[in-house]
Amino acid sequence: MKKELNSSATRTADQNTEINSEIFNPFELLHANTTLEIAIYKDLKAFQAKYSIINRSGKTYVCWKDRDQDVLEFQNIPDFHTFHAHKFHYMPAKGNAEPKKVLISKLFIESKDTTRYEGIIFDPSPSANISNKYWNLWSGFRVTPKQGDITPFNQLVAALCSDDADCAAYLMDFLAHLVQRAWELPETAFVMRSAPGCGKGTLMKTLSCLTDNYKHLSSSYALVGNFNGHLLDAYIVFADEAIWGGDKSAEGTLKAMITEPYVMINDKNRTAIQVRNYKRLFVASNEDWVIPVGEGDRRFFVVDCDARYKGQTEPGQFFSTYNQWLTSGGIEALMFELTSRDISEFNPRNFPVTHARVDLMLRSLSPTNKFIIDLLEKNINLESGTEVTPNSTGAIRWYRNRLYQDYLNWCDSQKVRYPETLSFFGKALSQVFGFEEVCKNWRVNWKHKSLGYYYQLNSRKEGMKRFAKVLNVSPELVFFGYNEESDHVVEVDENDVVVSLFKQA
Repeated sequence: MKKELNSSATRTADQNTEINSEIFNPFELLHANTTLEIAIYKDLKAFQAKYSIINRSGKTYVCWKDRDQDVLEFQNIPDFHTFHAHKFHYMPAKGNAEPKKVLISKLFIESKDTTRYEGIIFDPSPSANISNKYWNLWSGFRVTPKQGDITPFNQLVAALCSDDADCAAYLMDFLAHLVQRAWELPETAFVMRSAPGCGKGTLMKTLSCLTDNYKHLSSSYALVGNFNGHLLDAYIVFADEAIWGGDKSAEGTLKAMITEPYVMINDKNRTAIQVRNYKRLFVASNEDWVIPVGEGDRRFFVVDCDARYKGQTEPGQFFSTYNQWLTSGGIEALMFELTSRDISEFNPRNFPVTHARVDLMLRSLSPTNKFIIDLLEKNINLESGTEVTPNSTGAIRWYRNRLYQDYLNWCDSQKVRYPETLSFFGKALSQVFGFEEVCKNWRVNWKHKSLGYYYQLNSRKEGMKRFAKVLNVSPELVFFGYNEESDHVVEVDENDVVVSLFKQA
């Protein structure tokens, strides 16, 4: 019986021999004219259009981008052959020889026309590798700028920034920087807090239209977890409800993603690789404690969004009108605005300080500093004799052992598991209030004959000023009762060591 020579033919294991180049050279198919040979050629070209071969940390993989899942895929060569083992043809042999099985995956691996890369880079700079030696995962921007009306976008920005003109201007500059200077890491993340339906997702849907290098993450693990291969080609990252919530182990990873020039990419079961970092991180949450903002931290620009457009999705309402604008030339008009906006004086690290940012900063304080705020705000019921005002000067004196016991009681009420020791508690107070600036030996000199050692301030209001100065914010943003405190200034009394600590605050 004549054997059928087609790709669906069934063969036994001993007949699955590999192609013999002396009988058939598949790379002569450019000159082929038979239907079967043309079919082989088309299958090979389809493979070469989708797949490439890449060196990754000394190991060879077949790589491609899964457009449906929006992820990069890497497969070792044996698995690649196994997966595509059903894609083959039989070529007739000379004489009485058996027909030869032609595996498309094998032709792909051996072809000189198959794309090969020596490694992976992510580089949006104008001077990026142009020799094609490396697979550059930066896809560029896919929107052609065209001048037009961006009123709906300006309205959205105004709502997101609660009509704060400085915040709105900063956000527009930040977005222009994203487009104009993709190769410059801003070292700043944009954080939005609000109830659902206020426009946070609409902003990100708009930005997702700009580039394929966009990632939408919906869990903190996807953002800062151990396996982050999905971020290998990420430029704009939207952390949607991927809140931090006090996870100390993730804090360093999050901060590195924002400020470090290089990041490690760790795919499960593959060798980790290091790539340049150009990520623009956007965070949105309905929760109060979204991310950690430490003392002096300049990584997070935070806004509380206005809810004026909440639920306006019906025809004729804001979000319906916005979506029509976006798909009717709006994204091109926005791209024109962002590419032409003057950002020559823009520094992403110099952003407006907002109430929302200060709130996150206060939530991220150490328990001891939170205790100091409550102490200055008179929110703690101190034991009798802990706090006194010597000589009616207006100065405040806290006796050390009694105040420390009040601190321990406060920690117990706040469920603080590991309070500071007495020594570290005193150091924390000194760092905030600058005791050593006034009395170098305050630990020894500030002592009452019968009541023991104490801490001392010249006034409660000046203590509030010093605490706010440590945070680099206005005291009005930290202390609710700041403006109700007296501006009384005390005179130096060498006998009681009552000093004005804050003349330069």
